[in-house]
Amino acid sequence: MSDITCSPSSPDHQGSWQYLDISGPNISWPQDGRRRVLLVAINMPGYYSLAVRILALVAAQTGDLASQVSIRYVEVDNTENMADLAVRLAAWQPDCIAWTLNIWNRMPVEELLLHLRPLLPQALFLFGGQEVTDSAVDFLQHLTELDYLIEGEGEIPFVQFLRAWLQGGCDRLIDPSAVSGLRHRSRGVSVLSRPAETVHNLDDLPSVILAGLIQPDQRNLLGVMLEGSRGCPNRCSFCFEGGRRGRVRSASVARLAEEAAFMAARGAGYFHILDPILCNSNPARLRELAQVLAELQRKNPRTVISVEIYAHQVSEELAECLKSCTIVDVGLQSTHEPTARAIHRAWQPERFRAGLARLRKAQVPFNIYLICGLPEETLATYLQGLVSIMLEQPTRIFCNELCLLNGTELRHRALEYGYHFDQEPPYRAWSNRWMTEADFALAQAASKVVEKRYNLTARAIHTKAPWLPGHAPEYGGLTRIVLQSPCSYKCPGCTRASAQTTALPDDLTGMLVELQDDDVELVVGDRVDKQSLMQLIGRLQLYAPARLRLVAPPGLFAEAEWVQHLVHRGVWHYRSFAATAMYAKMQTTAGTDAHINAEINAQHDATNSRAFFHLSQNYRLTGFALIRPFSEIILLLPQEPDAEACCTSLRKLADTGLTMLTLPSAAADMPKQWQEQLAREFCRLLPQLCWLRLPDPVLHLALAPAYGTPTGGNPSAQISASLQALGLTTSTVAVVPNQPPCFMADESASVTRTPPDTKTFCS
Repeated sequence: MSDITCSPSSPDHQGSWQYLDISGPNISWPQDGRRRVLLVAINMPGYYSLAVRILALVAAQTGDLASQVSIRYVEVDNTENMADLAVRLAAWQPDCIAWTLNIWNRMPVEELLLHLRPLLPQALFLFGGQEVTDSAVDFLQHLTELDYLIEGEGEIPFVQFLRAWLQGGCDRLIDPSAVSGLRHRSRGVSVLSRPAETVHNLDDLPSVILAGLIQPDQRNLLGVMLEGSRGCPNRCSFCFEGGRRGRVRSASVARLAEEAAFMAARGAGYFHILDPILCNSNPARLRELAQVLAELQRKNPRTVISVEIYAHQVSEELAECLKSCTIVDVGLQSTHEPTARAIHRAWQPERFRAGLARLRKAQVPFNIYLICGLPEETLATYLQGLVSIMLEQPTRIFCNELCLLNGTELRHRALEYGYHFDQEPPYRAWSNRWMTEADFALAQAASKVVEKRYNLTARAIHTKAPWLPGHAPEYGGLTRIVLQSPCSYKCPGCTRASAQTTALPDDLTGMLVELQDDDVELVVGDRVDKQSLMQLIGRLQLYAPARLRLVAPPGLFAEAEWVQHLVHRGVWHYRSFAATAMYAKMQTTAGTDAHINAEINAQHDATNSRAFFHLSQNYRLTGFALIRPFSEIILLLPQEPDAEACCTSLRKLADTGLTMLTLPSAAADMPKQWQEQLAREFCRLLPQLCWLRLPDPVLHLALAPAYGTPTGGNPSAQISASLQALGLTTSTVAVVPNQPPCFMADESASVTRTPPDTKTFCS
């Protein structure tokens, strides 16, 4: 059998296929004498399973099966209690239960299987999906409760499986060899019948969209998935598709157009085209598809369309065809040529940059992806790659940890490459022959802080927050707006020490016209008039800045409702300071008694704790966006060099979940022993993904034990240079030697603008 022929012939079908989904509460499954088959999808929260829908619809529309099999599917989140779910599923008394296994559900499915076997001793249990295909784990040996599994694409093997099952008893197959892609037990050994047969023409598969099995308002974090193709011409060693040699097959544009129009008419506004070979498609297909996408945008300009491409294949025609796309994902993975060879990727730097230039010219927003931990990649080459992709100014960057996925070449060659990795999903790698565990930790911490800061922009978030502008220009410079406003901290020399009211800068109006795509920094005291501040923020948003950063003492952020209000108005970046007890005492008026000093210190410490807690929480915006602010806290240095006290403060701040902690450049003038202890603290904080930003000399002390002193072109010098370029050292930041970042001296200009700096990305 090479193809599937389906027709609406199910005894249950009466004009609607939605009966196949029994995920909701109190849904019955009538007994009618047919064998019951239940497909179970255990998903990440907010996502739906395409596989269970296709398999259920194929079986329901295959005449000889539909007359003998009653099939249903159920979807749940992987956060549910599996023991309770087992009782719920067993109540339906299915004769066969099948799961599609992925990295996000393997462990819950295994737990569910253990709960189900005693409840359904005669039922047949079947696995399929990416996790079991070409697996390094023998699931039939690992799980005695499991009966069979199917490797590869499932539609034809699943139909073959059901037919073979119907010919025998309910608890076994008489002839397993009749099922392609079937792994079964033979004399105690796991045996594969033969490779799975695949569908030649994707249009022959019934459309789950046109069957009404996808609702636009349910489980839509990835949007409506339109399956444009299957298979991939590339052989990437880290990917499931890399080891497969099947022919690439595409769905017709006419079918994709019909599905898109069907969902758009029902209110869907987010579409994800599953077609990783979009750039390889012939020009005629691309032009047709571009017309479909343009029509979606014409009917609803806020429609979000996501596609995947290879940048080195982007021609001017393709760039024009992608103009209607909202999200264009570019899977680069590495800029290191030996790594590209090792993972079987073509790395052609000039063609890659030329393709991105064509996307920028066509005003097409694009994201770039890197993977940390691939073969031949060192810490130095990885960080250099991160710097180079940021020079391309993508809309967003994504720095993913390497996971040694089941069935991939890298998983099978893990011992050869010296990988140490987690044995449970998602199989995260944490060292190899080229990078130590410490290298991995530093690379991940640097990646995440840069990624978070870079991606929190209006143009990056607007796809999930439809009220934001959706343009794709280049980033601008930095505009700093200082508001004269009251402050409770009374720092000596700060003009806010005596301020009674909030006053907007006189020269603000003339600067607003230049704000588009700038980073805008608002500097205020903690007793600023909040209504005036919020009005200014709303006014600034009209000029489409890239980022809004609020710089203020900790006291301004002590109220959760106020911070939430700021986040909802588009302020996602914050800079404040932590005043150690010694620093707070230093700021009090001379002659103040010890009791008052202690009270002030305790009040500041409590305020800091409340404020920093609110700056490290998640906030949901209108739409689908979930925002966790970027928070940088500057630790002001004490008069006396107590390194242990400083390290204790850093650990407490890191425990609150803050993004970045900064030591002022004056830290380089502290005693050598003090610097060495802070350098060791740098390494201790890395596993928490909290970045400790140090002056260059102190950073060099932190890097020296593993990489030596930065000299010439050695790895330490390359790592240090990349961290500087990424804005991850204090030397690249304009921080007053040991003053709060909101400090305002008499000579401070109320509005300043700094041109774009293409060499530093995290100012």
